[in-house]
Amino acid sequence: MWSFQRLKRKNTLSFPSMLKADAIVFDLCLPRSCHPSSSLKLYNIENLTNQLEQYKAERQEIAGRIALEIDEELVKFADWRQQLGIIPLIQEIRDKALEAQASAMESLNRKFPDLTEREQKQISKHMKSIINQVLKEPILQLKELSVGDHSDYDIALIAKIFGLHRERGKDEGH
Repeated sequence: MWSFQRLKRKNTLSFPSMLKADAIVFDLCLPRSCHPSSSLKLYNIENLTNQLEQYKAERQEIAGRIALEIDEELVKFADWRQQLGIIPLIQEIRDKALEAQASAMESLNRKFPDLTEREQKQISKHMKSIINQVLKEPILQLKELSVGDHSDYDIALIAKIFGLHRERGKDEGH
């Protein structure tokens, strides 16, 4: 049981006999309005202030660590958000590679007309796997380049090397 009291009368005290056994009492009045006893847990302003002071350094240390973590996460978020601009270029590179795969698959079908549908699917699957393996590292590097100091130049250079028309999601003609 918790007891919160506000007494208006002068010299009025709450005695332990007036409260339930094992009551928790917060006496925030000055002068004190509750008589101390071993049968109840009595907290006053001094107790609360001491508790706050006792854990103040620990709370400040935790708050400092949290502030550092927030700063680190904000940097990561800013990098991630900046990398979003490279996604259209990456998608265009993947599309171009998949177009080349589709063209090569058509050529194989013309040269080997007796391939079964299952064989065609297996060949197509392996060709796509090769494309993914070849593009994996360049895509990771593109993401890294997209957050650098010279990212606009780097991305324009990559777009030119791959013969693409996009630069950070924008058409170059505009």
